[in-house]
Amino acid sequence: MLFNVDDITGDGFQIKTRKQSDWVTNIPELVDELSDLGLAKDIDFDLTVTRIIREVSVNGLINFGIRARCARCLSEVEIDLKSDVSLILSPRDESFAESGEGDLDHDFYEGDTVDISGYLRELIAITIPINVICGNECKGLCSNCGINLNNASCNCEKNLKKSAFAVLKDIKL
Repeated sequence: MLFNVDDITGDGFQIKTRKQSDWVTNIPELVDELSDLGLAKDIDFDLTVTRIIREVSVNGLINFGIRARCARCLSEVEIDLKSDVSLILSPRDESFAESGEGDLDHDFYEGDTVDISGYLRELIAITIPINVICGNECKGLCSNCGINLNNASCNCEKNLKKSAFAVLKDIKL
């Protein structure tokens, strides 16, 4: 998403746009059709861009949905995700100290044109949870027979041989 710094008026301007999964090139799993992780719906951006002297501020919200496999029971799950955008852009020159180097919410621009696409892609990437759970009550899969314990029960625990570690089951902490 490109914009020109000189085009930012006193009140700033809005960026309301929608992008499809192929826009998120830094997360190959979202683009790969064979992956268990993917976008369930397009990415919606609602951003406000303002400027004070030469510093540019980008604030707003990113909304998107993903489909993934539950880490416990392997059922397909769709979840909606939101991420707040709060970015400060300073011109890269001698008059501004570069103390914010490496800070996710502070970056620098050169020239008159600013591209915030990379920042937004990174924000989407860190918003996606490592493990998706279909619900707090998810029982997962039986470690012996693999049946989904949310849908059915099994008799594996009764039929398992006693192990040396079976005594640990009764310890109360």
